[in-house]
Amino acid sequence: MTNYIDKSNGITEGLRKTFQSTDCKIANRRCYGYDVSLNGDLTVNQGDAKVVRWIFRRYLAGDSFGKIAAGLENQAALSPTGKAKWNREAISKLLSNEKYTGSVLLQKTMSICGTQFKNEGELDQVLITHHHEAKGDRMEGDNWMDIRNDRQKGMSYTEIARKYHIDPRTAKKYAQSDTKPVYSLSDPKPSKLDPYKEQIMIWLEEAPYSALRIWEKVKEHGFDGSYSVVKHFVRGKKEQLDEKVTVRFETMPGLQGQVDWAFFEDHVVPQDGKMKKLYCFLMVLGYSRMRYIEFVTDMSTNTLIRCHQNAFRYFQGYPEEILYDNMKQVVIKRLLKQEDSTLNRQFEDFAGFYGFKPVLCRPYRGQTKGKVERTVAFVRDNFMVGIKYNSLDGLNGQAVAWCNKANGNVHATTGEVPFERRKSEGLNPLSREYIIDKINLRRVQKDCLISYAGNQYSVPAEYVGRDVAVIALDNMLAAY
Repeated sequence: MTNYIDKSNGITEGLRKTFQSTDCKIANRRCYGYDVSLNGDLTVNQGDAKVVRWIFRRYLAGDSFGKIAAGLENQAALSPTGKAKWNREAISKLLSNEKYTGSVLLQKTMSICGTQFKNEGELDQVLITHHHEAKGDRMEGDNWMDIRNDRQKGMSYTEIARKYHIDPRTAKKYAQSDTKPVYSLSDPKPSKLDPYKEQIMIWLEEAPYSALRIWEKVKEHGFDGSYSVVKHFVRGKKEQLDEKVTVRFETMPGLQGQVDWAFFEDHVVPQDGKMKKLYCFLMVLGYSRMRYIEFVTDMSTNTLIRCHQNAFRYFQGYPEEILYDNMKQVVIKRLLKQEDSTLNRQFEDFAGFYGFKPVLCRPYRGQTKGKVERTVAFVRDNFMVGIKYNSLDGLNGQAVAWCNKANGNVHATTGEVPFERRKSEGLNPLSREYIIDKINLRRVQKDCLISYAGNQYSVPAEYVGRDVAVIALDNMLAAY
């Protein structure tokens, strides 16, 4: 171990001595906008240099990092990591990098026991000025005539490149130019895909379509370009969507609740002489974070409605809208737009009775329903661990006690007690009761019959093709 430490220290000291030399090759490490020339020197990459100069000009003009990033993305300039998305941190680091002024600062960090730390004055730093061409400078004006003269004297492009620390291709371009080269970050060229880009973004936000599927869809709308054009655009936009920061969504008081099902595959419960699978209904109020859970043995529409009513009673009201996943008890046919989707008729009737709006999560956007999904995980990892019960009623008794405890503690996000915050919700009062199990919607067939409990019943002909509400009373079936 002693030999290892001595050897490691020797290497570290050797590197520190190397930093003191102006010939240190570590100073020639490539960064965005530079290439390494044939003799190991840093040379300007003119393509990236246009981007860097544009960033410096916009920053000096007073643009914010966000505005600069948006401008770069609009002009399809790739970031230092080769991505279409630019972030503020990358721009900040670029603007503060001394290499873009032609200098190199060595010993920025130091290593202690194998861990790297920022050098904040503990060790001497070495600044090498005029080490290479500064990308902020306009080299094309300074050296253009000298390069042309050297070429006319018989110097090769490689020799010129070594003399001026540039790429041989840049040396050739300067030598053959009759006018002073001017570089600017130009707008992207028009593309056949331009008229379809807005629609493509809508599709990508709705679902993670492949580039091939997008190409097929735009061809249906008249696009006659190649697949590669679509693939390049889709790849860049998907990177932007993937790296997009998810902003926490906070709801206004009384506005929204969130609902979900959870299946506890490792648990069963005795009911009617049989062991039944165990499911859990969960509802969370978006503003106060009040939670309600109830365990059931099926996930039918009637059960979902009954759980809603129990939650409304527990909350002493209900919000303006409730957010759902695409569960079949709520939506029968889910399309990209909610207005084009087909809701479950019985659940739609229930929602209309109370006047709250069912809101469907957009496909493939699980974070939209984050509050209730975190509650699902909390129930699994907290309430269900080591739980003991003999009946469904006994389990739900424990569930209510758990809800009371959870809603009586300070919530980590809001910093307030949900029970207290609930007082500011302003929920709609539960002033009337929806009849469950005795009301059903039935579609009247062409023969003027409706089906109920295995029997056929006739109704007036004017109701053919329409839905009627059926109420089972003591000795009578009423349809209206």
